[in-house]
Amino acid sequence: MPNNTLSGVLEDFVAFLVADPQNDSLWNLPAKSLQEAQQLVPYKIPASKGRIHTYLAWQTKPGTPLGQAIALKYFDATKPEAKQLIDWLRRLFV
Repeated sequence: MPNNTLSGVLEDFVAFLVADPQNDSLWNLPAKSLQEAQQLVPYKIPASKGRIHTYLAWQTKPGTPLGQAIALKYFDATKPEAKQLIDWLRRLFV
């Protein structure tokens, strides 16, 4: 993941940027759907990707790519996890 301390894919990192995950019904509903879907297929469903992209499909502009979703404030780029990544990118490229 972008923080180099946890394993995972980009979608795992973006999940940290959900503004209010405890109270966001659109964030919690895909997790329940993915659990049910996993029981229907003989292969492992990539849950973090499924959850993020389902969440994005239910926003004002469905199917928005991750970068644009942050710009549209579907995710909170002011959270400490985002700040750490931004600071690291600035040190790396500036």
